[in-house]
Amino acid sequence: MSAVFNAISRYQNHLYRQYAPASYALMVERMSRLISDGNVTPPFEGSVFTTMELTFVDGSSHEQYNEDAAIEAMEAVTIFGSFDDLLGGHLSFGKHRAAIQAPAGTTYLLPSASTSIRYTAIAKNERRYQFRQFISAGVLRWVEKGGRTDKQFEATTTAGEREVWAASRIARGDTTLNLFSQLDDIQAL
Repeated sequence: MSAVFNAISRYQNHLYRQYAPASYALMVERMSRLISDGNVTPPFEGSVFTTMELTFVDGSSHEQYNEDAAIEAMEAVTIFGSFDDLLGGHLSFGKHRAAIQAPAGTTYLLPSASTSIRYTAIAKNERRYQFRQFISAGVLRWVEKGGRTDKQFEATTTAGEREVWAASRIARGDTTLNLFSQLDDIQAL
């Protein structure tokens, strides 16, 4: 990968570590397990993200929702391109009817799989790109299931083990909320 994308990846990881340290620490632990098992090489050295995506967006609006992103993790997005950010390319949060300007150079973190986001249209002759990293929920499930696919897990576990697994998934919602920083935590930085 180019030096530019390596630098962006390092910056995104830095923001993640700075603003959501509990979630970041959990992802470091999980990525370390994947790397030590020889199963995954992160897209960028030192990154906790399993997946990167580069999106080119033309003049139309663009909506995304990542169903495969891990809910207990953050995703990082950096915007670049040549567009008039006063007129378009705003980041809109799904049904919340809130939008913010997202000029080229903007990097933001969002809890993965938490809401759909949309970018407002830009002019036909303009271009907006995004470099996005996230952690695949499927990869994390694979780690939690001892390096087994869902099908392998079902075939090699008892009904009791599967019940324990299902209960842990239900409890994850409460645990997940504690992984993200509160406003007071961020203001203290």
